[in-house]
Order: sequence, then C-alpha cells, then structure tokens
Amino acid sequence: MSKIFITAIVSVKPDKFEALEPSLRECAERSLEEEACERYEVSADISEVGRFIVNEIWRDEAGFKAHTEKDYFKKLGEILKVLSGEIEIIQTSPFLTRR
Repeated sequence: MSKIFITAIVSVKPDKFEALEPSLRECAERSLEEEACERYEVSADISEVGRFIVNEIWRDEAGFKAHTEKDYFKKLGEILKVLSGEIEIIQTSPFLTRR
C-alpha cells in the first residue's frame, strides 16, 4: 500500500469566491472524516483572490478513489462548473521532506 499525495489547485474569479467557499469547506471537513484521509489542508492564495491550494494525503489508491465518489466531492465539481471555475489535480511524490 502506497500513500497517495495530492495537490489540487482550485480557481474561481474573485467575485465568485464567496459562492465557492461553503462547498470547499464542506468537502474539506467531510474528507477529514474519511478513514483513508490522513491530511486535507486548504490554503487560500494570498496573492490571487479566488485561488486555493489543497494538499491531501490518502492512505492508498482505493481510499482516494472512494473519496472521488463521495457526494460532497461531486458537489464541489458541480459548483465549480456553475461558477466557471477550474480544478487541477496533481498526484505527487514527496521529493524532500524535513521536520
């Protein structure tokens, strides 16, 4: 079992920020309740209003796949479509880690 590391960049126009925030918050909070979720951190880009960076760690591929089937994950995708937003999901591999 290999952990899955995800970085997602979620973007909407600045005037759509407030419309996106509740769905993004719900997805984050409910994701943290998933057994396979080891980390789910959402950060707002301080230089670009409407852009968020999401860093996730999942126990394994099956856990991440199950996450993408959850209603709140799909709802976030639907909200992004309505708001003409974008999401880029990048699966990463840690290169250097320090404590």
